[in-house]
Amino acid sequence: MIHKESQYHTIMKKSLTKLYAEWELKLRESGFIDAEKTVGGQRVLRQFSSNAYRQADELARQSKEHYFELIAEKVSLGDFNTKNDEKIMRWVSEGHKIHEIVKMLNTTGFYIDRKTVRYTIRRYETRWKIKHWQPKQMNLKAPIR
Repeated sequence: MIHKESQYHTIMKKSLTKLYAEWELKLRESGFIDAEKTVGGQRVLRQFSSNAYRQADELARQSKEHYFELIAEKVSLGDFNTKNDEKIMRWVSEGHKIHEIVKMLNTTGFYIDRKTVRYTIRRYETRWKIKHWQPKQMNLKAPIR
């Protein structure tokens, strides 16, 4: 009985592996980029950066994690000037980079450049007292209130 179950599991694993490979190929051909990849027979998250985040020292990882937690907390309160500001800060809280945010906004029909996104992020970081930026760094002549 045990031998038959073992044989059954081996056959099922092979057929599922084959099916998975077929679907992975179809998705890749359609332009889909999976957030995971197979390494050594296991599924792991892709590292899209040139320097994997896990290589950072413990303090840097904790600081970055704390930053994103603070941004997410403030985003949940919903105090924004515009809907686009809300979208930008939500995407920041999810860890998106400025160039990714610009691309996402531009595909929705709203043209915006990197500087505008950067200054929007800095404005809310200052308003929420997460970071302090000098007026010159925010392209302003007077401090934000």
